[in-house]
Amino acid sequence: MDTKLVIDTLLAQEEMTRYRLAKRLGVHESLLSRSYNGESDPGFNEVSRWLSELGYSLTIAADVPAPLEDGSVSNINRFGRELGKIEQESYDYLQVHRMLKQVLEGVSSSESPLQVYYYPESIQNEKWRSFYAATIAYLYKKAGKRIPRFAGVSSNRLNTAWCPIQNLGKAHTEFNETYLNYNILLPNGELAWI
Repeated sequence: MDTKLVIDTLLAQEEMTRYRLAKRLGVHESLLSRSYNGESDPGFNEVSRWLSELGYSLTIAADVPAPLEDGSVSNINRFGRELGKIEQESYDYLQVHRMLKQVLEGVSSSESPLQVYYYPESIQNEKWRSFYAATIAYLYKKAGKRIPRFAGVSSNRLNTAWCPIQNLGKAHTEFNETYLNYNILLPNGELAWI
């Protein structure tokens, strides 16, 4: 079980610090930190008890990810997991673009962004974490919704500007404002192509 993901989800949903979460769960903050860092495995029953303390439940279900092409609400979550797998600087942007295209075409403008459960902090590479957070922000803005705290600019903005498109030439449109807030240089033309 991914205890880190469970804790991240609770922190985002309840909008509180790890210290406050530990207090609410009735456990020492050190236990929560060790569980979060993978130094301790609290087990299914303990995590289930934590969740029930906050009014949630833990269930076991087959992990059969829906294909990106299906237009379901899992697209943005799957997109995040795929970005999380990118480790090195040499990557195939065309593959990233295909995934982004499927996400943007497949999500409903009103409900899908609200179903995000794979959070940016789950992505180790800071550039792709920012890109993913900016994509979530773009979807929320497109749906006319307020950007959730877990995808906010303050915790996901890059220190220096970065463009995911390798060898970006001089001929491009203006950079998209939402992505630019995260210091991601993504031309509007790239999104228009989608």
